[in-house]
Amino acid sequence: MTFRRSVSFVALLASLAAILALSAPSAQADPVAPPGTPTAVTFDGVPSVGAIFDHGLTKAHGCSASVVRSPGRDLVLTAAHCVSGTGAGMLFVPGYLDGNTPYGVWTVQRAWVSPTWVASQDPHNDYAFLQVAPQVIGGRQVRRERMISTGSYSL
Repeated sequence: MTFRRSVSFVALLASLAAILALSAPSAQADPVAPPGTPTAVTFDGVPSVGAIFDHGLTKAHGCSASVVRSPGRDLVLTAAHCVSGTGAGMLFVPGYLDGNTPYGVWTVQRAWVSPTWVASQDPHNDYAFLQVAPQVIGGRQVRRERMISTGSYSL
């Protein structure tokens, strides 16, 4: 065998070994849980994510929303199918969990729903922006920018 053929043969063997190594199951791969095994993990939530209530806090909520960085620091993003009418009066509760409202309850003033959703209910355009009103606690207005940037209040 010539030197050139030897090098080509060694390169071929190295390539085959690499392919076999990549296709072999990893010993460190996560085991697959049997069907029906819970895989979700609970956590304390994120202050910039919360529940949307359409009929006050006494009824169950079905939608969630996320705070959006905006100039007015007063917008949240949700699904368009969660909004009816102008959206006024809906409630956004960041960090909501089991009836607890750790970051307050923010009243929605108005909503902007995707025009494509309104026209055709195209699921690719199922989004809406909600503008929340400032809060007043103890006669003082809570600054919305604190809710948005840190999830906490600043009076």
